[in-house]
Amino acid sequence: MAFPLAAAAGIGSAIGGIFGGKGQKKSIDKAAQAQLQAAQLGIDEQRRQFDTTRGDLMPWLQAGQAALGAEQDLLGLSGTEDQAAAIAALKGSPLFQTLFDTGEEAILANASATGGLRGGNTNRSLADFGSDTLTRVIQQQLANLGGLRGAGQTTGTALGQIGSASAGQVSQLLGQQGAAQADNYLSRAAIDAMNTNNLFSSLALFPGMGGLKGVGNIFGGGGNRNPYGIMTPGGGIGGGIY
Repeated sequence: MAFPLAAAAGIGSAIGGIFGGKGQKKSIDKAAQAQLQAAQLGIDEQRRQFDTTRGDLMPWLQAGQAALGAEQDLLGLSGTEDQAAAIAALKGSPLFQTLFDTGEEAILANASATGGLRGGNTNRSLADFGSDTLTRVIQQQLANLGGLRGAGQTTGTALGQIGSASAGQVSQLLGQQGAAQADNYLSRAAIDAMNTNNLFSSLALFPGMGGLKGVGNIFGGGGNRNPYGIMTPGGGIGGGIY
């Protein structure tokens, strides 16, 4: 039996497909690697930018946190000892001393001009002025701390929003990496399945016992001895495998 041309062509096509599929898989690997690297660059840039932004805003955040602690001390939320220490610090501050000294000089100068320097009214005015000055300084300090605390709170909120947005971008890029790797695996598997299917379809073209058994007849000989002990040609071209 002559070697089937259709089968030979099918085998050749299957073998060519196998080698072509190997090249395709290399190209798929390169494409997937390029996608993975591009996504990783995006992830690295997102993290770098967030770290930079956080570093730029950190002084505001830390100042707001410190202001919150000082505000709590001055209001007595951290205990009476801390409150007393905070008030004493204000009384010893340059701001209070400057305001008090300036006001005291004005009261004494007025009392001297009116002849009441040693009177009870002057002493009472000095006492009231000292108390009023401390109250004003405390109120001003609370206002200043509140503003600074608010700026820190706003900064913290902004950082949270920036971090959330950055995390979302990183999650998308990680998803792209996973999709690229999954596509790589699926494409390689599809090429392997196609090559296997082509090979078995080509083998099915062999005549004889059909399918792979036909291959055995073609490649395995399958000749028989005639009554004279002489081998008659079989369907194959070599030693039988079936």
